[in-house]
Amino acid sequence: MLPYFIGIGAPRCGTTWIYEMLKQHPQVFMSPEKEINFFNNFFDKGIEWYGQFFAKCSENVIAGEFSPLYLANHMAPQRIKQVLPNVKLIVSLRNPVEQVLSRYRYMVMRQMYNKTFEEALKEQPHILNEALYCQHLERYLTHFEKSQMLILVYEDLEKDPRKFLIKIYDFLGLDNSFMPANI
Repeated sequence: MLPYFIGIGAPRCGTTWIYEMLKQHPQVFMSPEKEINFFNNFFDKGIEWYGQFFAKCSENVIAGEFSPLYLANHMAPQRIKQVLPNVKLIVSLRNPVEQVLSRYRYMVMRQMYNKTFEEALKEQPHILNEALYCQHLERYLTHFEKSQMLILVYEDLEKDPRKFLIKIYDFLGLDNSFMPANI
């Protein structure tokens, strides 16, 4: 079995929260690892390798995964379309300035980077590139119909997590009366 839906990004925009909430829904099977990164980093391992992440998915639920780095990756849209032409894509975005700052703070906290923010923008251009949402979405829209994509805004999650989650449930065709205990 392969995924019915994929969360494609963006980093630091609530994707871990979405993954954890969907993992609790009785009609959903989430990949055991949040970030498989198959379509950007491990495509050469083949579909069988990717499918192993969903081997325990039963027939009466839908499977999904979240790999936030897919959004900014140039090869991911074409590869996803090739393997899963009818997949549903979930995109969570955030104020781009806040997203870049959050990404930088995350790198510092994880000891992946130890220089100033200004130096990071010069030396780590990917953190700024990840926030160029329009370019990334245009690339996806050349391969997928708008109806296959749900675009969410992180600030809406902060305002009303239940309403935010119901949008996702409705997009995926799930029972939207279920709410995780820790929402």
